[in-house]
Amino acid sequence: MCAGAQQSAEATSKPSTTSIILQNGPKTGDNGAKYLNVEGKSKGKYASYGLVRFDLTAAKAELDKMFSAGKYQITGIALNLSQSIAGFSAAGGVNIYYTPDDSTAATGLKYPYNPSGPSLKGLQVGSCKFAVSAAHSPAGKTRDICDLTKLAGSKELANHIMQRKTLTLILAEADPNVAATWAGKENGAPPLLSLKASPTVKATTKTAPAKKPAGK
Repeated sequence: MCAGAQQSAEATSKPSTTSIILQNGPKTGDNGAKYLNVEGKSKGKYASYGLVRFDLTAAKAELDKMFSAGKYQITGIALNLSQSIAGFSAAGGVNIYYTPDDSTAATGLKYPYNPSGPSLKGLQVGSCKFAVSAAHSPAGKTRDICDLTKLAGSKELANHIMQRKTLTLILAEADPNVAATWAGKENGAPPLLSLKASPTVKATTKTAPAKKPAGK
């Protein structure tokens, strides 16, 4: 289908980075990139939040090819997470924040996440309800799709995607007892950012017909 006839399109991005942030900093070793865990404060030393950073270059190039650069608007944003169930996984809520800070590295970060803090200051753009699917199910079998278009910060998120090449999302506990266990970048079924777009509609101004002179 040619770009002129395209009514909507979808593109996806894979993460360039995923990190689990603990009280003493990012989780190290293979598991730090293999998993994306969000655990509430009741989990003690295992309490954590997740950082996901996406490179938007390929997805935006795909949309530019379909619609031409700047000729479309973002109409849908979703975070697609693959469950990676462990023995300690526990159901609960997770809040998703967008931050315009795409430069702060995970290295100096520590749990808990503060959306009003100096680093990674964020706006909530969605939430996800984690429900344990099955004991020790493999990554990719069950996916949680989190809509990021319903809250006030979602408009800023869409603007960021149109203007930037990188996107940073934070996943933090909404429930102190949650132990959400998802696959990270290096787990074969990484988080995916799904973008839906449609052509930009230009407003048209109708000109009123000229009045005929009296007597004509």
